[in-house]
Amino acid sequence: MKIVSSAILSLCFLFVGTAHARIIFPHIVVGGDGIAYETVVQISSQTNLEWTGRALLQGTQGAEFWPGEWWIESVDERGNLSVIEHTGRPFFDIQIPGHGSRTYILFGGLELHTGFMELWRAPDSPSGKSAASGLSVSVVYKAFAGNELISTVGIPGVPADSPSSLFTIPISKGPGHNTGLAFVFRDRSGSTTTDKTIIAFTLRDRNGNVLEQTLSLEDSLIWDDGSGPVRIADLHDAAFVDEIFQTLIDAEGFDGTIRIECRLGPCYPLALRMDFDDFGGFLITSIPVLPD
Repeated sequence: MKIVSSAILSLCFLFVGTAHARIIFPHIVVGGDGIAYETVVQISSQTNLEWTGRALLQGTQGAEFWPGEWWIESVDERGNLSVIEHTGRPFFDIQIPGHGSRTYILFGGLELHTGFMELWRAPDSPSGKSAASGLSVSVVYKAFAGNELISTVGIPGVPADSPSSLFTIPISKGPGHNTGLAFVFRDRSGSTTTDKTIIAFTLRDRNGNVLEQTLSLEDSLIWDDGSGPVRIADLHDAAFVDEIFQTLIDAEGFDGTIRIECRLGPCYPLALRMDFDDFGGFLITSIPVLPD
């Protein structure tokens, strides 16, 4: 299930850059029919040097490129508004003057798309060797019903060069709330087989007792473009906890933890708390996840 929001919330996460090679934002949403989603990327420079780079987008379930129709709305250095179609291109280029800022709004067609974004510096950028050095980056996605803004959800950035493979995440599920997970898995094994576990999820109750373990196999990393199967090195997915564990499907109330073990490479997870209202809507809060 795609994890998105359809209720009012205002929350923004700020990533202040240090010496990291790349930054991963584990969950973004673009497009949709009825409820339409935009992802807003705001970047500012903290130095007097120009920063140039690229934001790479990849889709859910092993899609090699960002699928579907999408556009970017931005304002240039003279204050001129431009809307540029990026359909068929899984990236957009970024240029920030010293001590300047830019805002990029990503929006799509009627089809809903989820995935992740990776920010990296161009090799010839005057700003130096690292992607996030001297940058502040804010990424949010917004939900609209027609012209009415009904939700804004902030997404924290994760340094791509600080890989981790073990995470323990507190979760809660009940009649009025649920917990969702979104994650990026980065395969570094070089394998092209489909018989190995890539991620193991372990569910424990509030007393630490193991209730269930679910394994995610490498099948989803193999993609066929019509000319034969190829290995997808990066995988994004998102689900509620009761979609991962059968134990939680009918649970009326549960508090515990999920342990994520990524066995073939690093993971970049994100937890999302869902609170439902009495009118069929819900609030969502994204929560950064720290490695064990």
